[in-house]
Amino acid sequence: MTSLLHVRNLSVSIGATRILRDVSFSVVQGESIAIIGPNGAGKTTLIKTILGLKTEYRGQIELLGLSLSSYSARERARWMAYVPQNHDFADFSTVSEFIWMGRYPYLSVFRQPVDGDHQAVQAALEMTGTLAQANRTLATLSGGEQQKVLIAAALAQQPKMLLLDEPSTFLDPKNQVEVQALLCKINRETGTTLLSITHDINSALQASTRILGLKAGEIVFDGNPQALANEAVLAEIYGAAFRLIDDPKTGCPVVIPTMVASEGRFS
Repeated sequence: MTSLLHVRNLSVSIGATRILRDVSFSVVQGESIAIIGPNGAGKTTLIKTILGLKTEYRGQIELLGLSLSSYSARERARWMAYVPQNHDFADFSTVSEFIWMGRYPYLSVFRQPVDGDHQAVQAALEMTGTLAQANRTLATLSGGEQQKVLIAAALAQQPKMLLLDEPSTFLDPKNQVEVQALLCKINRETGTTLLSITHDINSALQASTRILGLKAGEIVFDGNPQALANEAVLAEIYGAAFRLIDDPKTGCPVVIPTMVASEGRFS
């Protein structure tokens, strides 16, 4: 499989505070990678640095074997697309207009939309199930619908990799499941690589092919979901105790945080 991204000895500081420390890993085309870890571990900083949104760093980031700095912003956007936790939709009146913004890496005053652009937007609407909302104003959509629109706009860029920052954090359980199922479908049917920050350990176990665990700016785990399903490994990443039980229907492990008896109802 094609190697898409290489990160070597990446370190990022804000002032005197080191956020990332010598982070190294590679991403192969078609992988679905979850990035987990406690708050303040450096997960969002890692994603934003890979996207080129943070330019002050030490180490190397290579996209298809070339330094990230050798790509223009438009060139990077043809390979990588970002899906944030949420977005201020105030400047966009309809779903369709917002998704068309995803074509910005290809359009300019010298290059007007052609059939390929219309097809890319149509495919993004269909893949995310947002076609029926195409003419609705964004303010009328639910949180789950808005998140699907964000994913659709990213897909309209036709990237090889989606980078997602906690895409289901603010959603109710039903919409969390729907968004995760959509991402699995995108990865499976289009081969788009996923690099996704999540605080949902069980989602990472069920939906990812590989998991990176960050702690205090360093990678302390890099392996498959089966290797993560270990109480000692989880305790090392989070500095907290967990229990693993088998789902009675699927047999898959389920992670449950443990509370000390004197401090809560679980022990």
